[in-house]
Amino acid sequence: MKNPEIEDYLVIGLILAAVLCSIPFTQVVETATVVEYTSGKPYRLETGFGGPKVTLVTVESNRTAEIRFMFKEGVWLSTKTVLLASFRATYARYNYNGEHSTVMIEVVSDGPILVRIVYSYNVVVESSFFGRAFDSLRVSTMP
Repeated sequence: MKNPEIEDYLVIGLILAAVLCSIPFTQVVETATVVEYTSGKPYRLETGFGGPKVTLVTVESNRTAEIRFMFKEGVWLSTKTVLLASFRATYARYNYNGEHSTVMIEVVSDGPILVRIVYSYNVVVESSFFGRAFDSLRVSTMP
C-alpha cells in the first residue's frame, strides 16, 4: 500500500515548479548588427543607424581611410551632424555609451573601399524559464 502523503507532496512540488518557471523576468542582452558596404566612384561612404541607443561601433575597411564617428542633433530642418572622433586607419572603434539614438559613420578613402560596420547595443528581453527552454529547442532544430 502506497503512502498518499508522498504523492500529494510530489504533485504540489510539480505545480509550484511550473508556476515559478512560468514567471517572466527581465534581462538586458547585448546585441550586434553587422553591415557591409562598398563605396561608389567618389570613394566616400556615409551611413547611419537609428533605433536602440548604440553603445559601441566598430569600423573595418580594406584600405586606410578617414573614419569619422558622428551623431545627429536637432529637429527636422535644423538637424546638423556633430563630429565626435576622427581616425585615419583601417580599423577604428568608438564607444557612444548609449547616449545617442541616431549615429552616423563617414568613411573617406583614396580608392574603392569595402567597409564592415558592427553596431552593438543593449536590448531588454522579457522571458520565463519555460519560454527560454522552448526558444532554445526551436533554434536548435532550425537548419
